[in-house]
Amino acid sequence: MNSNTNLNLNEKDLRSKVQEVMNRLGLKQNDIARDTGVPHSTLSLWLQKKTTISIRNEEIMEKYLINLNSSKVKQVK
Repeated sequence: MNSNTNLNLNEKDLRSKVQEVMNRLGLKQNDIARDTGVPHSTLSLWLQKKTTISIRNEEIMEKYLINLNSSKVKQVK
């Protein structure tokens, strides 16, 4: 991944950012699971700090956050 598409967050920061976005936008775990293809069970356990997330799913979550942020910027303009 190049630096333009990578938030470079560690797992703890990524988890916090996902939870922050969920709260701010009123998203549910099911919404994120559907949008990203990350299994709901994986997402749920990861958000509860009961498991770690694979590098592949970590990259997917980072891209998801980037896409959410860029789409929100477009909506504001």
